[in-house]
Parts: sequence; C-alpha cells; structure tokens
Amino acid sequence: MRAGLLARRPGRFRLSRGALLNGLRLFWIVFVFWAEVGVYFYSIVSCSWPDKSLTSAGQLSERPAHILLVADPQVRSPSLPSPSRWTWTGWRQSILDFSTKKSWNVLSRSGVDVVIFLGDMLASGRVVSSENEYMRYVDKFWEVFPMQRLKRGQIPALVYFIPGNEDIGLGKSIYYSKNARREYVKHFGPLNQKVYIRNHTFALLNAPGLVDEDYQRAGSNLEYEYWDPIPGGSVSFIETIREDPNGYPVVLFSHIPLGRPDTASCGPLREKGTILRGVGPSYQNTIGKQTATYVLESLQPSMVFSADDRDYCDYTHVLSPSRSNPSGNKTHIREVTVKSFSFAKTIQQPGYHLLSVISPSSASQSQSQLTLADRPCLLPNPFTIYSSACIPLIFLSFLVLLASEWHFHRTKRLHLHRSSSPHLSISPVPFADTNGTSFYRLSQHTSQPDSAVWSPSTPGTKQPSPQGLLPSVRTPLSAPLGLAARSLSAPTLRATQSRPGTPLLSPAHSTLLLPHADEEDMMNLPVEDQIHSSGRTTPYEHSRYDEASDREEDAFFLPTADGTHQKVSHQDTWTWTFVLFGRRRRMSLRRPSLLLAVACVGNVLSGRFLQDMGLQKSIAARRRSSVMMWAVLLDAFAAAWSVAAFWWMLTLYLRWVI
Repeated sequence: MRAGLLARRPGRFRLSRGALLNGLRLFWIVFVFWAEVGVYFYSIVSCSWPDKSLTSAGQLSERPAHILLVADPQVRSPSLPSPSRWTWTGWRQSILDFSTKKSWNVLSRSGVDVVIFLGDMLASGRVVSSENEYMRYVDKFWEVFPMQRLKRGQIPALVYFIPGNEDIGLGKSIYYSKNARREYVKHFGPLNQKVYIRNHTFALLNAPGLVDEDYQRAGSNLEYEYWDPIPGGSVSFIETIREDPNGYPVVLFSHIPLGRPDTASCGPLREKGTILRGVGPSYQNTIGKQTATYVLESLQPSMVFSADDRDYCDYTHVLSPSRSNPSGNKTHIREVTVKSFSFAKTIQQPGYHLLSVISPSSASQSQSQLTLADRPCLLPNPFTIYSSACIPLIFLSFLVLLASEWHFHRTKRLHLHRSSSPHLSISPVPFADTNGTSFYRLSQHTSQPDSAVWSPSTPGTKQPSPQGLLPSVRTPLSAPLGLAARSLSAPTLRATQSRPGTPLLSPAHSTLLLPHADEEDMMNLPVEDQIHSSGRTTPYEHSRYDEASDREEDAFFLPTADGTHQKVSHQDTWTWTFVLFGRRRRMSLRRPSLLLAVACVGNVLSGRFLQDMGLQKSIAARRRSSVMMWAVLLDAFAAAWSVAAFWWMLTLYLRWVI
C-alpha cells in the first residue's frame, strides 16, 4: 500500500526558506572571508618569483636571490589630524591603510632575501621638525611594514632604503625641516649606498640630491666633465661606482625616473597615460635629459628601477656612440618604473616588483647575458572588490529572495484555491433507512494529500446515525397513507457520525444523506396538479408545508458569512416562480433601495464602476507586493546580520594579529 502511494507521488525537490537563508549566509560568509583574506593570498601566490627564466637552460650552482622592490609606501603622519572613521573620508582611509597592512603581511611570507624601498616611505617626512614627532612617524612606518617576518628559511632579509622627495625634500623651501636629511640618515640609512648581491653592484642613488646638484651645475653653466662634484653628493657617488675595481654589472635604483621623450610609451601594463616632464614645488617628474645621459653613460647599468610616478612604466633607453661608448654600437638599457605599493588617485590597483638575480659565473654559455629576471605584480583594491563583486552579488541575493518569496506565495495561493474547491461524490452503493426509503451517500470533501490515512469507514458503507445529534433539517408533521403510498412524503435528513479517517471527514465535514425523491422533484409537478377544482388538498397542503418556515429553516441551517443567524423578510425580496423543462424554478432577488439604485446607475454612466473594479484589483496587487517586499526585507536582514557579525569578528581578529 505504501509503495503504491509513493509511486503515485511525483518526485520533486523543494528547497525550504530556512535552507535558502542558510545557503545565502554560507555563501556571503565565504565571500567575506575571500574578500578580506583569500584575495590577498591569491594575488601573492599567482605572482611567483621569475626564477624559471634563469634556470630553464640548465642547472645553476646557486639559487637565485629574491629581491622585493617596494615603491612609494607614503605612510601618513600620525601628527596630522585624521578624519573621523564615521565619515566617508575617514572610513575610506582606514580601509586603505588596513589593506596595505594585509598586503605586506602576506607578501613578507613569500621567501624574500632583500627588500629595497624606492623612496617616499613617509608621506610628509620633509616637513617634520621635531625629533620626537619624527620618531613617532618612523614607529608608525614600522607598524605598517614590520620586518620580523621577512626571511627566507631561517635567514632574515636585508632591507635597504633610497630617499624620495617626500622624505628629504627637493630644492629649497621655508616649509622644509632643516633636520629632515639628518633624521632620515638616522632612521633609514645613508642617502647613497652601494650593495653587492650575487656579483652585481646595486647602486642606490639619491635622486633628489642629484636634481639639486644638477641645478647648481646648470647655474654655473658647466658640463659634467668640468664639474667639481660636491663631496658626499650624488655625482661623487656615480663617479665612485664607475671607478669600482670589481667590474660587476650595475643595477641602478633611483626614486625619480630618468628623462625620456614625452611621446615615449610605457607599455601595455600601464593603466593610462605616460610619464611627462614636469617641475613644481618639491617635485620633478623626471631627471633632466643631460643628467640622465650622464648617468647612463657613466654607469652603463644592466637595468634601471625607478618610482615616484605611482604607475607602472617599461621603457628602453637607447645610447648613441660617444666618448664613453667608443664601440660605435647603440646601447639599450631597460628602465622599469615600479608601481606604487600604496593607493593613489591615478591608479586602480597598487603593486610591487619581483627581481631574481644570479651571478654571471653561474649562468650557462647560452645565458651569459641573462642574470636578471623581473616580474610586475598587482595588489587587490578593496573598493574594486566591493564595487565590482559585492554590489552585484547583493542585487542577485535580493532577486533570489524575491523569487523564493514569489514562489512561496504562488504555491500557497494555489494550495488554498485547490483546498477551497469542494466536489460532490455520490456513492454507488445505496442503503435503506429505517422506513425502507433508499438513500445515496453524498460526501462533500476537498482533495486530500497523498499522505492521507484512510480508515476502514470508506464511502459506500452504512454509518450509524445516532438520534439527537443534530435537529432534523425538514420533518413533516404528518404523513397519511395515501401520500406515503405515492412516495410523496417529505424526506427526513439525518446527520451521521463516524470515526473520521482524515481531518476533512470530521463532523465539520459530515456526510449528508439525500433520498431519491428530492424536494425539487416535488416542485416539478405541473401547476394544475397542485390546484384542483374539487378542493382536494395538494401535497404541500397535506404536509402543512409553509414556504416562510422553509426559508427560516434554510437560513438557520446555512449560516451567513459572519456566522450569525439572520432572517430575510418578504418585503425585502422579489420572488418569481416559473416552470422550465418540466421543472418548477424559483428566483429570489433582494429589493434594492432607491438611493443605492441611483448610485449604481450614476457609477455605471460615469464609468466609475470599472475604475473601482480596477482600483480594487490594483489595491489587492499592491497589498500582495507590499507583503512580499516586507518578507524579502526581513529575510535579507536575517541573513545580513549574521554575515555582518562574522565580518566584524574577522576584522577584529585580523587587526589584532596584523
């Protein structure tokens, strides 16, 4: 039996609203974790060290050195007034600063040997005059960029800095601190440095100092070959590198890019524009053309790395034959401007640069010239994540909730429509009453679910009818033998009681017994049979049938909409009795009042009747839409508060760990 019911039941997967909300919560929790943590690990892992370019031709005697290049961190001064976090500017700045810390925290675990900061470590270091204030500024820099995790295996990484125009200033200004250079040297190291890594000379040039010395040389109207370098200055440092007896390949690092034509292209990885010449208070976009030529001809670097522009640029300088290049061949020197590690208005995504270095003696014969390999990398932008992914996903989640709510209301309305559509079924098995009159069972029920439990008392079996449960619906006062012989006596309807098999078969849905001869059959007699000239009584007269009492009992048996028993007066109704197809028919209409009739005619003539019908439909539709929208908003709030709590706890944990 159970197998048969299950076979008839259609297989359908139904997702409950609770499961849908839990699914949305899980999806958004995973998305928040990805946006706050996962995307940073993915950006670091997806941009690996370019060692394969150096090791593809054969085995090397030593592993490549991993050098991380960071440009323009520009940490904000703690002494400057910060906007409140409750404002848009303050909240945005807080998100960006925290994103920079997360990027550095993940990047410092990538196996670094050397880190070189390409200037502008402090956003306003040149204007800090107090030593204590500068100390707090530097402490904040170490807080954003801690160096404890910088190691490859168990060997700590080496960290070097070159000055930028925001660190020590460029030119002369009354707003610059006289102690800016001294404080920089105290906390970050020498202005010019020479470092040997894998038999390469890394020249860390003081570019702002070179620009200042260039202005002095140009003011003296002297060429570089006749210029007497300032002791400890940038030109003197360049001469020292050129006269280095080791003869290692030189890699130049400068905060300010070298001069190039304004029409020079920066390659496809740049977001927009190019590097143009420009000079202003405390900045200069590029080193002058004459000075750039002097630097390139003096050092003959294998590669140049610069910063300050905030965007990526890949340009190749071409040196013509000269006295410093007597071979007569053109020399091509590639310069890469590293993308800013911090956020800026001119870029959409920050970045950094990876450099792998091997010794020239370790390279194979086919790779004698390839000792450097570099790769630009990008960092995630939290606002790009929120705008490109979060907002569309929120809209999609609302659509899912709205579709689910619409499906729920539609299914509920269809279920109510089906359950409120009763049908009548007559059992084909008749049974007899105590007086010998045969009856058919008339059951009124709604469609039942497949899981209904059926009892042995099925339709078609006679049920006991205990006396006194319900009053007789219509009982004749007397029944003479003549009328009984003609089977014209009014039938007696009794309520039956049995053990219900389902809630729909309860006493509220009790079975009604209808005889073969209905009252309507008695009404179908011709009119002339009811009225005889001999004065013989009609069946209605013999049974003392009273139309008013019939109407009263009908009104009592069929309750009104509000459940109260009301009587209808003859003066309020119009009744018309006629014969149609051999059956007697009767129609009753409530008499309208004069005021109501005038109002109805006026509404019909003015067209307001149709407007009211449309208004009622629109009001019902708006009411259903309002209910659905409130349900969607409540579901969205139920899913959002748990996701917001997870995001808040995750943020607190990350701020505590980082």
